[in-house]
Amino acid sequence: MFAARKLCLVLDLDHTLLNSAKFGEVDQLHEEILRIKEEQDRGKPQRHLFRFQHMGMWTKLRPGVWNFLEKASKIFELHLYTMGNKLYATEMAKVLDPSGTLFAGRVISKGDDGDLLDGDERVPKSKDLDGVLGMESAVVIIDDSVRVWPHNKHNLIVVERYTYFPCSRRQFGLLGPSLLEIDHDERPEDGTLASCLAVIERLHQIFFSHRALNDVDVRHILASEQRKILAGCRVVFSRVFPVGEANPHLHPLWQTAEQFGAVCTNQIDEQVTHVVANSLGTDKVNWALCTGRFVVHPGWVEASALLYRRANETDFTPSSCPIPILLPTIFLVRALASLSGEAGRFCTVTNAAFPRLTQPFTELTDRLDTVTCGSTPSPRPCRSHPYRPAPQTVRAASFVDLSDFAYAVSASL
Repeated sequence: MFAARKLCLVLDLDHTLLNSAKFGEVDQLHEEILRIKEEQDRGKPQRHLFRFQHMGMWTKLRPGVWNFLEKASKIFELHLYTMGNKLYATEMAKVLDPSGTLFAGRVISKGDDGDLLDGDERVPKSKDLDGVLGMESAVVIIDDSVRVWPHNKHNLIVVERYTYFPCSRRQFGLLGPSLLEIDHDERPEDGTLASCLAVIERLHQIFFSHRALNDVDVRHILASEQRKILAGCRVVFSRVFPVGEANPHLHPLWQTAEQFGAVCTNQIDEQVTHVVANSLGTDKVNWALCTGRFVVHPGWVEASALLYRRANETDFTPSSCPIPILLPTIFLVRALASLSGEAGRFCTVTNAAFPRLTQPFTELTDRLDTVTCGSTPSPRPCRSHPYRPAPQTVRAASFVDLSDFAYAVSASL
């Protein structure tokens, strides 16, 4: 691989590159919608929606996947990895690589014959690099789950889970409608795969800038790049962990912050730059506000980890919304459609790659449509919001910022 100036890239299939659903998991209404979409998509040179009659299954490719695979294949040897069975893996490889030149047979399937799709994450399963030819020091993994790679976490780039179909959200216990239900999708030019491509291109560039390639370890490069994201941030958490938590340093949020370069502490001091809190009113939050420190929602840490850059703190202030910004609800996209900033983009992050902040929100989902959003001719331009709908098809929210939106929602409840 080194002679061809390539590293090894292991790509998870389900919820990373695509999303699949069995016929029986799709209700009649959405079946009809999908048939119309599939017929429209069929004539395009690069399709994204497929109906497999012989497998009884729908498959939706993630936006940007064609560009991602084309460019990644030039600097990486691609491997496809799924927990689905061999039939499923083979069919998906044909869809993503019709000519057979991208993966060249490098397809790994670990599912049983009866497991067509990747199973429920709550059932303990794991992946490894045993079937990947190449040194682990030259392997990068892209997956929506960190749990399935217990022995290769240092090779892993975690991405936001792609859940296009309603049944996929139910599979992971996620609230709110799916992308299919709201009829919007990620934008290929700045969605998850576009962000991923920028990261792996950077890793490749740094790796091959060294002369003695056998002495270089891509895991060290990845860790170094991660630590740059929140470097210089000293973080204290306020009522984010359970009261009386004896080992807060073992909490995934604390570990994520440190993995991406922040220094975490239990106590406030003059070096603290950020207070991470779900709500206002605590002593630590009041101190931060009085001393000019950042007060951010926990989603700021997770968004930074997924973006591979420090997210804008002003988009994640608890004061912007009396309800958590990163609710497990894609339906908020409808109200956030005209908002710029990363909070709008990451309104679904919480229940994707990082589900631990999920909070029940059933009552609001029933009453959200009672909020008067107003209307404007078209949404404001939004470079960082991949779900922004087309201007001519949307009754856009007219709120100036999240504070206005939050006030309208709270006033309607």
